[in-house]
This record gives sequence, C-alpha cells and structure tokens, in this order.
Amino acid sequence: MSSVSIRSSRHNPRSGHLFRLRTWTCILAVLGLSALLAWTWPSLNISVRWPHLDIRKFELSGNFVNFSDERLKRLLHEASAGESYFSLDLDKVREQLEALPWVKKARLKRVWPGTVSVTVDEHQALASFGDSALLSEEGVIFHPDMKTVEKPPLSIAASRESLPRLMRTIRNFKAWTEGMDLRLVALDEIHRQTLHLHLSNGWTLVLGKLDRDKKIKRFLRVYPRLADSYLVERIDYLDLRYPDGFAIACLEKQPCKL
Repeated sequence: MSSVSIRSSRHNPRSGHLFRLRTWTCILAVLGLSALLAWTWPSLNISVRWPHLDIRKFELSGNFVNFSDERLKRLLHEASAGESYFSLDLDKVREQLEALPWVKKARLKRVWPGTVSVTVDEHQALASFGDSALLSEEGVIFHPDMKTVEKPPLSIAASRESLPRLMRTIRNFKAWTEGMDLRLVALDEIHRQTLHLHLSNGWTLVLGKLDRDKKIKRFLRVYPRLADSYLVERIDYLDLRYPDGFAIACLEKQPCKL
C-alpha cells in the first residue's frame, strides 16, 4: 500500500503586506521622479560636448567669379557657431546662402567624419536690367552691389512681365546671327507696342508688337547687302513695322538711298 504525503505551507500575512508596501513605494518613487523631471526639464541647461562630433571643416566648391569666397567662409563660420556636426541645420544655412545676390543655388551635405560639403552655383549675368539689377541667363533678376559689378555688354529697359518674351528674342537673334559680326547691345521696350533693338554696329531696329521674329529674319536676309553698301556708316535706324518691308533712316543730313 503506497502512501502519499502532502506538505502544507502556512501563509504568512505579514510578509505579503511588506511586499505590497515595497512595490507601491517603488511605483510612487518613479512617478515622483518623473513629475519632478517634467516640471524642471525646460529650465535645465545640460550641455555635453563630444569632440568627435565637432564640425572639423567645410569643403567649398564652385566657380567663384563674382562672389567672394571669404564672405562665404564668414557666413558658414557664423552659422555654425555653437553647432555640432549633427545639430547644424543644413536647410537653414542653404537658405542663408541662397539669399545672397550672386548665389543661384547652394547644396550642403554631411561627409563623415566632421566635414560639411558646400557647393555654390553663381548666377551668370546675361544683361543689366535697369540701373540697379542684373538679369541671369535663366531670366532671374538679382541685385548685387552695382558699384562693384562690371556691367554685361547687353542692357534691357522693359517691364518685368515682358522679360520672358524679350529673352526669347535675345536667344533667337543670337542663333540667327551666328557667324555674323553683329550682336545685340540693348533692348528698349518702354511701351509694349514698340521694341528698339540696338545693334553693335550702331544701328537700331524698330519693331511693333506683331510678327517680331518674322521681321527680324527679313532684315537679316538683306543685312549682308546693307553691310557691304556705302550706307553702312550712315544708317541710324531701320523701321521694321511695315508689313512687306522696312524703311531706312540715316543720320542727319546724310543721303539715304540704296
């Protein structure tokens, strides 16, 4: 006959009470510490500096013709003061760079360890626009210090709204006169109805609002004949506003017949 013995353990009420008390004490301590940190955190000024996270250098690249790289270095130094390799706001620095007159586009990226690569593209000036601005090859108006700028060989006096149309005229004229000793030096469109194209040989072309490309091409077809004639030194302007031809006006008191 087999026997099974069963041991019964007596529960100690006092030990259970102590366990629960300790548990609640720990929970309350954690909650109290969390509340204290939440209350005081905004006023804490904790600064831990890790030398291996410093910005060691800026690598600059770009074609700095009209833009001072010293000014760029100064801006980067000021923007990175107190910042680490990871805390430096690259978008903010990029916006600061692109706010400078000659900067067309800026690109920044982190290069581990400790280097920030900075690439800057300059505006390429196509023409002066009025007395206080330049116009880029992309049609962007920007305002450098004109006292320090060598003005481009082309100037434009017109409204901002007409610039896209005038830039097409400039590009077309350049393409159509390739191989000719002739270029544009100024465009005046004070009134939208009339455009004056001032040429490098001293002549002026007067155009109306309509069919400008067609009439410029018509003039260029006869230009070699005019350039080889005795009128070459006498012509003042050519009025291209006629539907089937143009009129030639010569300098004062100069005969003006082919």
